Amino acid sequence: MTSADSTQTTRTRPAYQDLPRYRDTEERHSWHVFGADDQLGTMSLLTPERALRAAGNVQTGESFALSWRMELPDPPFFGRQTMRHTLYDISDTHQGSDDVYDNFYSQSSSQWDALNHIGTPDTGTFYNGYSSEAVHLSAEKPLGIANVGRRGVTGRYLLLDVARYRSAIGRPVDHETRDAFTPEDLDGALEMQGVEIEEGDILLINSGWITWYEGLSHRERIDVSKLSVQFQFEMPGLEVSRRSAAWLWDKGVAAVASDLPGLESGPFRFDLDWDGFLHYRIIPLLGITIGEFFALEALASACAADRRYSGLFVAAPFNKHGGSGSPANAVAIR
Repeated sequence: MTSADSTQTTRTRPAYQDLPRYRDTEERHSWHVFGADDQLGTMSLLTPERALRAAGNVQTGESFALSWRMELPDPPFFGRQTMRHTLYDISDTHQGSDDVYDNFYSQSSSQWDALNHIGTPDTGTFYNGYSSEAVHLSAEKPLGIANVGRRGVTGRYLLLDVARYRSAIGRPVDHETRDAFTPEDLDGALEMQGVEIEEGDILLINSGWITWYEGLSHRERIDVSKLSVQFQFEMPGLEVSRRSAAWLWDKGVAAVASDLPGLESGPFRFDLDWDGFLHYRIIPLLGITIGEFFALEALASACAADRRYSGLFVAAPFNKHGGSGSPANAVAIR
């Protein structure tokens, strides 16, 4: 894609403030921006031309798998059950094996949220105006993870290291409180790294949360998990505000993922409508796919060492009709 092509694409995607209002609220939505029948949301920005250009960012060929151990967090968060893995022989002569996973939750560890994962807090309407009945009860099951799984995710990643930025300015991320990353924090990290987000980037936000969690004792992990069941535990993340949604939309990200349990700062407050849960603004209104629990520290360390923060991103989410999420299955190549 030429620079002229890229400019034209940007011009045809409205700024956040120019998007239509959702019902009688101050919220904005991007329904029909990518087509009346669109199933991909901002993933539509991942064009073959952008994938080809992203491949040009590869210099050393180093690859970083971004999936955390499937067993972590342990105990699982948000009331999910513990996965059971059974390995068994496939013959009497012990010449091979097969395995089965019980209590497997696709969003328990490193994972993607599909666009059918969350609806609006008032009417339960999903991205592009789909009703809850259409999403959950129809044979078509629109907005499921298979829409992404069939095509894969290929594009340029941009690693945004909020953890190192906040340490550099004397405000280290506090992983035990609701430490909100404001748009100003995100812009500050971009400036410190000397990078800009390009339309169609997969934005990877490193907060250091997984490193913090892995340093907890088993007893402490149990305590955090118990708090998560009622969504009461405090954690850092994006500021839960319309400003954060506008920032992501105006930057033109194709998807945003972090090492956090929920991308945004917690605890989540479902009784506060829009201001209690950033997912409400990002997924059903803007069609932005979210990734959580991404293992980013090794990649972030490599980026910090040579100050190269972009490269080729490839992921293969589940091709599961109607699925609400998928393991990340993501790799960053430098």
